[in-house]
Amino acid sequence: MGKTLRFLLLITVLITSTTTYADKNQRKVSPNRQAVECRADDCEISHRRAINIAQNYVYKAFRVKGRVSEVEYKRRYIGANYYEVEIKDRKGHEYEIHINARTGKVIATKIDLD
Repeated sequence: MGKTLRFLLLITVLITSTTTYADKNQRKVSPNRQAVECRADDCEISHRRAINIAQNYVYKAFRVKGRVSEVEYKRRYIGANYYEVEIKDRKGHEYEIHINARTGKVIATKIDLD
């Protein structure tokens, strides 16, 4: 009975020490950020990345620099989720850019020249 008890105690110590070692080596995340596990088909671009893509697109396509006036994340039941980014230039023209939230590709543009 003494050998069995020692064996169980040894196993318990080994399991406990392995668990504590694994806990110490986990990736630390600040309280404001959450660790995100990402699968290739599940990932979406960030809010900031969508703004950069829209500003670059407007500049390359229309040679206009503008300020972002509004950004919305639109969820769809059918089709891909997307960001709607509105950019205004100095002349008052509004450019509405829709960006696929997964791929980062521009899927639609709308220009209001009023």
